[in-house]
Amino acid sequence: MTGKRIIKAALLAAALLFLCLSAGAETVLTLRVKPAETAADRETGGGYCFVGEKGKTEAGVTLTWREEGRTETGEDFDLRQLLKDGEGAVVRAVWRFEARETAAKKNLFRLRAGEEGKEYASERVVNGWNAWDVTEFARDALKGEGGMAFRAEPGNGKAKKGTELDAAGSALYVTVALRKAVPGAEDQRITDEPLLDAALSALPEGHLILRQYDEVSGSLLQAKWPTGVPYYYGGHSEDKVLRRFYPMQESNYYKKDRMYLCGFDCGSYLHWAEEQAGCEPHDALSSLMYRRDGYLPVKGLELKEWWPFLRPGDMIAVNHGSYHVMMYIGTPKMYGLTAENAPELKDRLEEPLVIHCGENPFCYELFKEYIDAQQWQREVSPPDGGVTVSLLMQNAGNAPHVKKAPWGTEYGYFELPGQEITALSLHDCTDVCWFRPAEAER
Repeated sequence: MTGKRIIKAALLAAALLFLCLSAGAETVLTLRVKPAETAADRETGGGYCFVGEKGKTEAGVTLTWREEGRTETGEDFDLRQLLKDGEGAVVRAVWRFEARETAAKKNLFRLRAGEEGKEYASERVVNGWNAWDVTEFARDALKGEGGMAFRAEPGNGKAKKGTELDAAGSALYVTVALRKAVPGAEDQRITDEPLLDAALSALPEGHLILRQYDEVSGSLLQAKWPTGVPYYYGGHSEDKVLRRFYPMQESNYYKKDRMYLCGFDCGSYLHWAEEQAGCEPHDALSSLMYRRDGYLPVKGLELKEWWPFLRPGDMIAVNHGSYHVMMYIGTPKMYGLTAENAPELKDRLEEPLVIHCGENPFCYELFKEYIDAQQWQREVSPPDGGVTVSLLMQNAGNAPHVKKAPWGTEYGYFELPGQEITALSLHDCTDVCWFRPAEAER
């Protein structure tokens, strides 16, 4: 899906969600709907189906979706009945699937549903992960008498190679807004919104939190930069991201006689995210640390008790010898992490996750690989960090793992599925303030 279509879909869904909520919706749920056992013209056995031209026969795949499943808290549901009983509406539907052997130029999918063959989408398929907005299809299917089924067919131009689609492994994520409360649905779950979209889009492709955000919230968000964004002391301009510059300011790591990959510093990164989301950028950190309006009532609470008071998008500013600012993005539990799929966080599932642009030895390694691949004639040094997600702790030394950076600093971290999440200490902060931008009030 193109960037313009993603932005358009996100804005449309946000507007629809606002309308649903302003009409008195009490519950917003994102439900994962699985394909029926026979998800294609032939039995898939969990494998791939062919879409395109195979020999001289065009092949298509018919996906039939179950209308029953379970809520986020394990309650059984019937999607059609849930909408009826809950006096609700479909806010968004996203079809996620994996594809391979995709023809480079002409292989398009055309989605058709119902007896009249109504066309809902015509998209280019890419190898790997795809996410398409099929909201209109889901709305019409759940209003009608027929089942939820659509057919993926070859689009414009025949592709001799075609595409193999993992039909059985596909999933349909349907976000619904209900005017009535649903028992068992009041669990902590992240919902997508412009400020989070902007902040998380600066993470590297494939980052665990970005993937979980998409899956849990039904977002169509993708990484804006495949490598993510470097930390750059004094950096503040998007058009300079991943370009080579001498540092604007000197620090223990950044020296004026060396070139580095450019990016953002902590404050300019969040300013950029706020601007992308249409929010007014926050004040200077020195002002935030000493003002008394807008503070949130979490000081003195255990970290696991913060989440009922904070909202994703709230800011946390600290002074630990220098000022640093972060964005609270929720808890591991809100992103669908559990004791089973993230065992190292089993006792910390309700503790705060933050996104920030700062030191991170894993970002250093990622950008070092990027620099090596460029083969620039002039030597360029990696940044000492980047946009990263961290778990707040009183003492990061209590994290299960420690990594020593090339510049000598040790960082505690957690091993999650395919991802390291660093820990960030609060015990050495002389000042900590929490505040909520007025534009983020919901």
